[in-house]
Amino acid sequence: MRKTIGSLGCLILLGAALAQADAKNESATITAEQAKLLAQDRSGRLLLDRLTMLSPEAARELAQFDGWLSLNGLAALSNESAEVLGQHKGPLHLDGVTALSPEAAKSLARHNGDLSLNGLKSLSDETGVALAKHTGGRLYLKGVKSLSTEVGKALAQRKGGGPTHKVCLDGVETLSVEAAAALADSHGHNWDGRLPAIKTLPEDVARALGKRQGGLSLPGLTSLSDEAAKAVGGKLGGNLPKLTALSVESAKAIVGPNRTLVLDGLTALPDNVATVIAGKNGSGDLHLNGLTTLTPVAAK
Repeated sequence: MRKTIGSLGCLILLGAALAQADAKNESATITAEQAKLLAQDRSGRLLLDRLTMLSPEAARELAQFDGWLSLNGLAALSNESAEVLGQHKGPLHLDGVTALSPEAAKSLARHNGDLSLNGLKSLSDETGVALAKHTGGRLYLKGVKSLSTEVGKALAQRKGGGPTHKVCLDGVETLSVEAAAALADSHGHNWDGRLPAIKTLPEDVARALGKRQGGLSLPGLTSLSDEAAKAVGGKLGGNLPKLTALSVESAKAIVGPNRTLVLDGLTALPDNVATVIAGKNGSGDLHLNGLTTLTPVAAK
């Protein structure tokens, strides 16, 4: 009971100190003693997102916390701090970190639990391959904008034990053909087919992704060539709210029976495209909230 009261009091005082530092635009940190006391709390999540600096000694104490640990205010992580945080058990959120050395990545890969590094915008081959060895839970890399062949292959080959071990790549805008092929060949527990940030789909990348056994989700597409549409075929889900144009051939390739179609980015629907959708969509829902003109044939 005394430990609980002590840690609660420490948390209240620490919160006030961090808020004051934030108001003064100063770096916020905690001592190893404060971190030790906070780590003794077992009441749930430990959210310390206002921390902007963390010593290896304080990180070592926080790593003893058995549960959700959020340190999203840290913009950088030393190799020493990464080494001790890699021993933490439970979800670990470091979404403020914008760069990670290969050594730090190797340490964090040993972490047992979900690992969130959504602040990383890019991954060197060495850092990406090191992170791919993380098998403790989900790996969130939603800020990474491109995937090289080496990183794509390494992430596709991650070892896991079920759907809770997948890698999340929601920010990827471009990827090599080889990386696309590796992801397409990976188990659904490793990657769920989501690439929501991709705006255009080169034909060769489309062919590689089209070989995936499961479906694909590319809701960020703003354009889609006939060749790419044919390559992904029926694998492409119907949630395409940002697509601004749809040809007859593309419609034939992606429209399926009883499939919900979200095409809110279309401002016009040509008669021949409407005919294809009507003939192949069956009883599926159709969302066309962006239409500003509608011909009599399309209205039918």
